[in-house]
Amino acid sequence: MASALELQRRIVYLKIMFLKLKSILHNYFRIKRLKAFAKSYPDLSTLSVLDVGGTPYMWDTLNKHFGLVPKHVILLNSNRVHLSSGNNNYETVVGDARKLPFADGQFDLVFSNSVIEHVGNSLEKSEFAKECQRVGKELYVQTPNRWFPIEPHIIAFLIHWLPRNLYKKLHFLSIMYLYRTYLILKNGNPGCIHPDRWADNADLLSYYQLKQLFPDHTIYKERSLGLDKSFVVSSRKLHF
Repeated sequence: MASALELQRRIVYLKIMFLKLKSILHNYFRIKRLKAFAKSYPDLSTLSVLDVGGTPYMWDTLNKHFGLVPKHVILLNSNRVHLSSGNNNYETVVGDARKLPFADGQFDLVFSNSVIEHVGNSLEKSEFAKECQRVGKELYVQTPNRWFPIEPHIIAFLIHWLPRNLYKKLHFLSIMYLYRTYLILKNGNPGCIHPDRWADNADLLSYYQLKQLFPDHTIYKERSLGLDKSFVVSSRKLHF
């Protein structure tokens, strides 16, 4: 009994440490990215913004750290849960990023952070890219680099470089798989994506693939550990 209790304590400790580390790293890179965004968009208070796949957290963070608030922002997400916030400053729309319910050029800026890799296959990504370019006069679209050695969604090393069928078979090597398996064993049904389905949740893009989707825009590279960690399609020059 004592050994089983000690094992449970160790698992809980590792879970807490993992969540803290993940939160610290995500916040660090997010704030670093928003700092570059804030420098490029000092006139944000005069712009109408559509955040495709967005949440209130991103704009709350931008306001908190850099004091920037768009003239008007609409958050569009396919899941209403992600739009929940105690802040009523945002207009929210539940919709499909592949078929945006807005007029051509309706927004000064279309913003999207780590979303395009989640929208589906190559055709659906193309539809996403075309819609963002259609409704926005300017673009800011960020996505992780497929060829960075760490997969940021499931926290795995190198296996996302493999063909898709092998990647799915080996995703049990990821930290996220272990963590979510633990939750399911502990709680029965935690109400979250099952580990066996998590590998289908994101399909990362390379620089070449992104350039094909946005041929008329500049792609900026966000670096970490001396490597290209992520890419940003931006109408304005960025300095990371």
